[in-house]
Amino acid sequence: MSPVQITVSCGSAAEATAIVREVVQRRLAAAGQCWPIQSTYWWEDELVNREEIVVLFKTLEARVDEIIEVIGSLHSYEVPSIFVVPVQRLGPGTADWLRRATSSDAGRVEDALIPEFV
Repeated sequence: MSPVQITVSCGSAAEATAIVREVVQRRLAAAGQCWPIQSTYWWEDELVNREEIVVLFKTLEARVDEIIEVIGSLHSYEVPSIFVVPVQRLGPGTADWLRRATSSDAGRVEDALIPEFV
């Protein structure tokens, strides 16, 4: 199992909260964090400048496809900007927490080789 971070920007705090709640409640991610940002981007040949809410999920590679599916089903944008970034190392205890939090049956979780800082 490999740890990853997923980011997606949302059009409102309510939308971001709904997406985070669904993903974390289904144990697809150990956590989801939201914060406001100011975005400038090209969309349909127009330069757009607007406030958005960015969401950061802490999860495992095995959960990525399901998370993308949930985002797509709840997101208001025609093309949600979803980025998946591999995590090289984790702090002490983080790997165990991540495995437990993303497993609906903690007894089934296999030992993962996720490097941690010592």
